[in-house]
Amino acid sequence: MKVISIAFALILGFGFTSVAQEGAYTEAMQTNIKAMKDASGTQDYQAVANTFSRISKMNSSEWLPAYYTGFVYVIMSFQSGLTDDERDAYLDIAGKYADQAAGISENNSEIIALQGYVKMAELSVKPAIRGPFMSGTIMKLFGKAMELDPENPRAMLLMGRMKYGTAQFFKSGTEEACALINGSLKLFEKEHDRGILPHWGKPMAEQVSKSCNSSQE
Repeated sequence: MKVISIAFALILGFGFTSVAQEGAYTEAMQTNIKAMKDASGTQDYQAVANTFSRISKMNSSEWLPAYYTGFVYVIMSFQSGLTDDERDAYLDIAGKYADQAAGISENNSEIIALQGYVKMAELSVKPAIRGPFMSGTIMKLFGKAMELDPENPRAMLLMGRMKYGTAQFFKSGTEEACALINGSLKLFEKEHDRGILPHWGKPMAEQVSKSCNSSQE
């Protein structure tokens, strides 16, 4: 009886430890996601990326820390005043973290959308040169992300942005692109209480939707 009691206590203790570790992980993620939202400037974003990277190393079976690290590096690549080489350097790091997340969670709509976002940002560094050989790959990634989760507003938004940019470059109609962007806004309205799961993108969708409305007036 005593042996059973000891064994039960050990199991119970392990359970409490696991719950505590999970709680610490979630709290750390929540704190750093807030820091990401409040960040302004490269120095702030670098600190946020470094923290997500540390969380990733301490929680190697979780895909979200690597995902967010990659996402922050994409944001950093769009900071003003950077050279093309500096942008590419940030995006190279972003791609590695996005791929790391993909290695943890396969066929994940959010991660595949991020991988496409990284490549779309790379294309934007030198659109005339990179567009012809990168556009197809980017479209496929966004298409796969939408197929895996038709309710993922980020996948639909990014596909819409890609199509919008392509239409502008070739001076063609933006109707299809704007339909996707406006469709993503409807999906964003359905998102509630996502916790630490990705929930970014609505302000971006609203901004691009305004451009759609202006161009169609």
